[in-house]
Amino acid sequence: MGRFSSWNKNGVKITSGNTKLGKISNLSLLPCVTCAKDAPCRLSGCYAKKLLYPGARKAWTNNTKLSKNPVKFFQNMREQFTDRPVKWFRFFVAGDCPSYSFFCKMMEFVGEYPNTKFLIFTKRYGWSNQWLRNHICPSNTTILFSAWPGYKMNNPHKLPVAWMRDGRDKRIPSNAIECPGNCEHCGMCWNLPKLGRDVVFNKH
Repeated sequence: MGRFSSWNKNGVKITSGNTKLGKISNLSLLPCVTCAKDAPCRLSGCYAKKLLYPGARKAWTNNTKLSKNPVKFFQNMREQFTDRPVKWFRFFVAGDCPSYSFFCKMMEFVGEYPNTKFLIFTKRYGWSNQWLRNHICPSNTTILFSAWPGYKMNNPHKLPVAWMRDGRDKRIPSNAIECPGNCEHCGMCWNLPKLGRDVVFNKH
């Protein structure tokens, strides 16, 4: 895992990068605790559990506690972005959106930073669809539905999908782009809406 940012020692812990993302800043919450209760990977196959080293556990636990107040959570993130704006950012390397109110405040937040490209990985399909019924996703933000074999997905807004490939899921489009393995040198997922393609990952 990457070095945890010291932008605000008592606030939201933003990671400055990791081995897969490179130097792309990102935010994580506790895996499983914040994930949809019916998500199959929550019970078996969660890759983020493997990353729960002491530093990560402390930071992600802190973020999960702070996420219970989305207004204060994103106000703290605003303070950090004012001090140190970034070009690329990913939400939920571990964990997922913990509440619909958090989702709404997150979407307000990303719209305030047009010079940063945001990527939101989520299995909270319902909350995404609910918000998109009345709003337009900011052009600097990609909501990426994370798929799992056998997990039902309702995608009326035709959002791009990140497919997990282990040989079981027959829904994966033949033209889905294979993840090359390093976000910093690729950036493809941030641009999937423009490409009109999905992305596929091997199980890890």
